[in-house]
Amino acid sequence: MATEEKLSPQEMGKKRTNRLVETIDRLLNMKATANLQKLLMRIIPADLSRVLEQFPLDEAREVFMQIPDSLHAALVLKELPVFLQQTILSECPPIDVLPILEKLAPDVRADLIALLEPELASRYLGKMDVQMQRDLKSLMQYASDTAGGLMTSQFFALPEATTVTEAIQAVRGLAAYEMVFYLYVVDVDGRLTGVSSLRQLLLADPDATLERMMNKKVVKIRADAPQSEVADVVGRYRLLAVPVVDEAGIMLGLVTVDDVMEVLEQETTDELLKVAGTSSSEIDVISPWRIFRIRLPWMMASFVGGMTCSLIVNYFDHDLTRALILTAFLPLILGLSGSFGTVVATVVSRTVSADSLSARQYFTVAWREARTAVMMGGLYGLLTAAVSWLAFQDMVLTRTVGVAILVNVMLAGLVATGMPGLFKRFGFDPSMAQGPIVVMVLDAVGVTSYFVIATFFQQQAGG
Repeated sequence: MATEEKLSPQEMGKKRTNRLVETIDRLLNMKATANLQKLLMRIIPADLSRVLEQFPLDEAREVFMQIPDSLHAALVLKELPVFLQQTILSECPPIDVLPILEKLAPDVRADLIALLEPELASRYLGKMDVQMQRDLKSLMQYASDTAGGLMTSQFFALPEATTVTEAIQAVRGLAAYEMVFYLYVVDVDGRLTGVSSLRQLLLADPDATLERMMNKKVVKIRADAPQSEVADVVGRYRLLAVPVVDEAGIMLGLVTVDDVMEVLEQETTDELLKVAGTSSSEIDVISPWRIFRIRLPWMMASFVGGMTCSLIVNYFDHDLTRALILTAFLPLILGLSGSFGTVVATVVSRTVSADSLSARQYFTVAWREARTAVMMGGLYGLLTAAVSWLAFQDMVLTRTVGVAILVNVMLAGLVATGMPGLFKRFGFDPSMAQGPIVVMVLDAVGVTSYFVIATFFQQQAGG
């Protein structure tokens, strides 16, 4: 006990997961099916998904299919990583998986079917009832990164003429619905006309119609709106759900706050991976060849940048008598300009990602970063010049490194400010300007400007 108390929560969780893996593996090998099923039912779905990730694919599939309750299995399936979801759906008989899929919300079910090859997806669809097929086909027509792709077609809406008493009675039969915090009101054509919270419903006159007591100012979003807009609306208005409508205002579905949180988490992960020089598609890939192909373009950018810098250094090396000392300062200059440029690129790329950013606002951001670059470059230029003079007593070298740092930090700020806007202008994700591409450009610009400045001061000195 004393040893376990010293463990962090993460270490305790990992230790518990390992114990569960060992126990499940032992029960599986012993074919103790009854005991295994009891154990699986006692494990929280989110925890069980982590346990299954530790098994080889075949064993993970076998353990999953031992879960005796369809609802419990559905919650586990929802939490599993994509590669395990694909394995289970592809390698297990559809007749065994369908009862599990039926327990999932329509939007989750549609996302899972979308993972499959067309032929297998058709087999699943062919075994579903007509209403479920219709719901799935309706949801799958929208891109996954739009409001239509995120929404569930399962929502609670009642006609305007419904009385409060009738609405309350209807609420009591909504145990299977995903979101019942809001009551949406529609007209005879299905157009969304109002909304009411359950609290407002309980406090209203029992004989009043929904048309009289509803809030007609409904925050809604079009089905083709990008997922970033959905997240912005939910966050701005502090909503638990946002209704999705078509161009005629007819209510199609509902995007709940948990779906939005997943979007925000995924977008944050995508941005971090882009900074690192990869993409989210690598997370669920198990083939080294596919990972190689994903990383190749980013590594190639670093390779090209490094080779370019080497050729620039080699070009100037023949003309500079102080080349060895100058080269010694090169890592410092590139490090300072690279660090400053990466920070600027990160800040600016997040700013220009907003669709509402005007040219004037962009100029304001650029002007702010330019002034910051002058102050930062001036400070470190003076510090480096002072150290250089104390170490080498060489005025040409002192001027070179001092001015080079000032100029390089300013250039880094200029390049890093401009690249996110340039990427967006040509239809690329601005966050790509935070990764290896901007580092490659900054290094090439930094090396070139450094040796151009060095050549200038040496020629001025008659060297």
